[in-house]
Amino acid sequence: MTKNLLSSGMIAGAVAGLVMALLQFWMIQPLIVEAERYETGELVLSLAIAVSDPAEEATTKPPVVSSTAHAGMEKTVGFDLSRNFQTALFLILMWSGFGLLTTAMLAATAVIKPTIQASGFAIAVIGFLAFCVAPALGLPPELPGMPAADLEARQIWWLFTVVSTAIGASVIVLSNSPLASLAALAIGLLPHLVGAPVLDQQVAAVVPPELSALFSARVIGLNLVAWVVLGLVVARLSGLTPSRATPTGLQSSRNGPQLDTSGMI
Repeated sequence: MTKNLLSSGMIAGAVAGLVMALLQFWMIQPLIVEAERYETGELVLSLAIAVSDPAEEATTKPPVVSSTAHAGMEKTVGFDLSRNFQTALFLILMWSGFGLLTTAMLAATAVIKPTIQASGFAIAVIGFLAFCVAPALGLPPELPGMPAADLEARQIWWLFTVVSTAIGASVIVLSNSPLASLAALAIGLLPHLVGAPVLDQQVAAVVPPELSALFSARVIGLNLVAWVVLGLVVARLSGLTPSRATPTGLQSSRNGPQLDTSGMI
């Protein structure tokens, strides 16, 4: 049973990572390459300068503008085999780790409360909320060239947020008590009450805000797709999805490991 869960998590994570890599090459990597051109100074962010005195308008020279937000995409670097291979490998390994964490949580849940039925979509929603949405509320995805707080402080806050959100979601799933649900909500909101790390001083961004907003939206959207893939594949491979022939609330009579007939949600 344990071997089946581990292999299910690894395979599901690898599939989700591969899907994420393909989508990233299509929708995210062009934005990263363009942001790198702004970061290196190849492209310059256009700034609007307000002139109060008409007499100063003739002597005031606006900054040189090399490109608008998306014009640089036409000049993106061609296919980089080494970079793309490393990106795909990193995503596959990272999502394999997410798959192992998912199966570990499912195994623990099945031991604590085996009567809860499994759902691939519920697995995806909880993972998406814990690892993407909750951290993004304080630390949205960042492009190269964007000002950011201290890296170590951001990593600590990200981990704090993920753990708090996962604990809160687990308490809500495992408990039917309204008081426990309120406590779980408080646990989940704790990192946001503390606040994400911020810069001590104002630093001007070199990346257009619309490019940054598009990047954040696409990263969050693609993470949702990858979590749905991971949840569905984990549920299918590990047998956690309840049989359609089994009436709601009843255990399946099929022979097999206990986790094949009970799961997380």
